[in-house]
Amino acid sequence: MDLYSVARRIFEGVQMNPAINNTLLVLIPKVQNPESIFQFRPISLCNVAHKVLTKVIANRLKPLLPDLIGPEQNSFIRVAGSNNARSVHLILNFSEQIQKASKVSDPSTRKRARIVRHIALSHPPSDTVKLNSDGSVMINPDSAASGGLIRDQMGNWLVGFKANLGTCSIFRAEAWGVLLGLRLAWNRGWRKVRVEVDNQALVSTIQRSDYEYTVDGTILREIKI
Repeated sequence: MDLYSVARRIFEGVQMNPAINNTLLVLIPKVQNPESIFQFRPISLCNVAHKVLTKVIANRLKPLLPDLIGPEQNSFIRVAGSNNARSVHLILNFSEQIQKASKVSDPSTRKRARIVRHIALSHPPSDTVKLNSDGSVMINPDSAASGGLIRDQMGNWLVGFKANLGTCSIFRAEAWGVLLGLRLAWNRGWRKVRVEVDNQALVSTIQRSDYEYTVDGTILREIKI
C-alpha cells in the first residue's frame, strides 16, 4: 500500500497498523573508545511513513491550536507572525517582583535583608465569624468566578460558597466574593463578620468614600452597608 493510501485511511478513521510506530534505537558513541553507557548518545530512527504522517497531522492541527491553548501556555508553539515577547515580559515581571521582595539594608556592602511576612489564622472574637473570599478571572475563555468560606472563632468551617460571574474584571470578581459572603452570613443570622481579602485595591476603595461614581459603586455600597 502506498503512502498516500495509508494517510487517507488514517484520516478516514481506519486503525493504523501498529508496525508504523516501530523505531530503531541506535547508540552513537561520543568518544573514541566508549566504556560506559553515559558515553553514548541515543538516536531514534523512525520510518519515513511515520515522519510524513505525523507532520501532516501536526500541520492540520496547527490552525486550531490558538483556540485550544491559552496565550500564557504557547511558548513552544510556533504561530505565524508571533513571537515570545509576551512570555519574556511575564518572566521579567516575575523577576522584578522577586527583586522587590528584598531591600538593600546597607548600600555600602549591598547586603540584603529579606522581608518576611508571616501568614496565619487570626481568631476573631467569640461572637464574630470570619469571612475569607477570593475572585478569579480566566482569559480564554473570558469568564470570572468568586467564592469563599465562613469560619467560627476557632477556625472551624461553617459554610462555603461559589458563583460564576460571566465576564467581568478581577476587581469586580473580588468585590462580588465579599458581597456574596456577607449576604450569606446575614441570611444565616451572623451579624458580626470579620472580612479578610487579599486585594489591597478593593480594601482601599471600600475605605474611601469616592466609589459612588465608579462602575462598581453599587456593589461597594452594599458591602459597606
